Amino acid sequence: MKVLVFPKDSNPYQELLYSQLRKKGLSITYLTSPIPSHTLWLLLLFPQLVIYRLMGYSIFHLHWLYTFQFPINSKYLNNSFTKIFFSVYFVLFLLLIKAMRYKLVWTVHNILPHDQIFLNDIFMTKLLSKLCNAKIVHSSNIITEMKDMRINTKNIHVIPIGSYIDIYDNKISKQQAREKLAIPNNDFVFLYFGLIKKYKGVEELLDTFIKLLKKNKNIMLIIAGSCNDATLFKKLDTYKNKYKDKLIINTKFILNDEVQYYFNAANIVVSPFRKVTTTSTPMVALSFSKPVIAPRLGSLLDLPENVGYFYDKTNDNGLYESMLKAIVEKNTSNIKSSEALKYVKSLSWEKIATMTDDLYKSLFIS
Repeated sequence: MKVLVFPKDSNPYQELLYSQLRKKGLSITYLTSPIPSHTLWLLLLFPQLVIYRLMGYSIFHLHWLYTFQFPINSKYLNNSFTKIFFSVYFVLFLLLIKAMRYKLVWTVHNILPHDQIFLNDIFMTKLLSKLCNAKIVHSSNIITEMKDMRINTKNIHVIPIGSYIDIYDNKISKQQAREKLAIPNNDFVFLYFGLIKKYKGVEELLDTFIKLLKKNKNIMLIIAGSCNDATLFKKLDTYKNKYKDKLIINTKFILNDEVQYYFNAANIVVSPFRKVTTTSTPMVALSFSKPVIAPRLGSLLDLPENVGYFYDKTNDNGLYESMLKAIVEKNTSNIKSSEALKYVKSLSWEKIATMTDDLYKSLFIS
């Protein structure tokens, strides 16, 4: 089988999966741009689809929809005409996929885009879901959410995310990591890692941490990840200047060889999402033997209780109570750390690739 994958993302998730599928004899190719201009590439995407189909590619595996948004000035992105253009383009794209008899597989990383792309994102999601030959979700809980939104759930398959063990360097000790980041050895350190966006609850995390800081001076918070939101960036900068001894904020892209410093310096990782379908950050945390603090949302509902501190999304004090409990129980945190590593070791990419391979094969059984 020949599989065309779109788009190619910086998240290691894709290559962790497809490297295992290649071992099974599948031909996997990412549909990437042959030219520097993203806009021109999207205009040339249709001929590429035809060429790959003639080359024998029969499965089109779609992951994220953000690529269908042309890189134009932000002030035009919310323009209705722009949204209509993106919508028409996406519909033509789907129709071409079906006309050329590709088997369309969609991995539902997000039920809806985090930032609006089309004139009506829910309509486009429903259309995509209906046209798919198969859909993949990483948690059965996502199926329930899709049903609640009246999105087609036929031909849906639950395939989990695997571990990130050995994907990032993990050679330094906690002490070495803290020396690198200038963190006192005795402080209890919370880490937020990944893209900094409002829907991820960064503002709530900052406010909750300051509230905790008033009662406990031996704590620190690290926020590490890119931030493209000007308003949020300004707020982060204000907090950083005011609480510079207790708050480390790095809004630059974190290189792979630097990831270990942040995780190894931390006691626990906080992912205070307002909303989420699937997220890989907790899996990275668990792969570094770090417990997590998170609301019970989306794929986070599947994490076992003994790998972190979880709270109900409807509890306004849930984040505060979970972070406080983690501080109080810091002397027994090694138990959760060992359980975290034990859990992710059970999530083999080889097994996940087999499940995906079986799904692909099922598409050709009449």
